[in-house]
Amino acid sequence: MNAANPQRILIADDNPDFRERLAHCLRARGHDVITAETGERAFLALRDWRRPIDWLYTRATLPGLIDGWILADEYHETHQNRAAVISGAETRISSRGDIVLKQPMPPTAFEAILGALSSASQQ
Repeated sequence: MNAANPQRILIADDNPDFRERLAHCLRARGHDVITAETGERAFLALRDWRRPIDWLYTRATLPGLIDGWILADEYHETHQNRAAVISGAETRISSRGDIVLKQPMPPTAFEAILGALSSASQQ
């Protein structure tokens, strides 16, 4: 999955500099990127069936009532076999196969998203 097959990626992060740097890198690769600064806004984007989300990057802790783990659960309602990329307290793979990164910098998050896209295209 590359620029020839652009994907819609949702970035949910309350840090505007991080969010926009990551979005810029993904857009430069030809992807359609939607950003959200709160869990509630991201949740609404995930529920917008007119513009479905293909991939999710989220911070585990977000302002408001909806956190990144809830977003990942909602994302998996549609994409059971796709990993979400989550910024958390430690680097690990979640029980659902999500990629959890310890507070990544934008280049690390970018590479993780590209890795998820690449592994999905090989399946």
